[in-house]
Amino acid sequence: ARGKMKWSVEDNVPDMTGKTVLITGSNSGLGYHCADQLLSRGATIVLACRNADKMGAAAVSLQAAHGTPASRILQLQLDVSDLVSVRAAPAALLELGVSALYGLVLNAGVNGRDVVTFTTDGLERVFVTNILGHWLLTGLLLPLMRDVEGSRVVAVS
Repeated sequence: ARGKMKWSVEDNVPDMTGKTVLITGSNSGLGYHCADQLLSRGATIVLACRNADKMGAAAVSLQAAHGTPASRILQLQLDVSDLVSVRAAPAALLELGVSALYGLVLNAGVNGRDVVTFTTDGLERVFVTNILGHWLLTGLLLPLMRDVEGSRVVAVS
């Protein structure tokens, strides 16, 4: 007879104290809940969102839920569909005091069910948001991850 598999966050996510993780699209949905779980494990998180108001509301909500100091919930306005915004991310992180990243969660995404639209760079928005922007962001942030033991990049599809 087969036994039931049991998996839980409590048993499988290590202590993240002292580790910083950037999460794109973290103002709602999977990104928000990822930030929530990482905070509960002691991580410092960087909410990386295109909408500053929604990002701020998410930060307030997470801070209230965890009683977490604001210094552990950083906010980076980032639109992965805007390559200028993506290219500015490393310098903006340094301004926030982030000089090393343990993790990068590539979660932001859009769907293209309705209308094909293009970015200011003239590229198709779904492709740039879901693939190209994250690819560029990863390449630009790798220098902040290279010397961090066990660092990782997670792509949410």
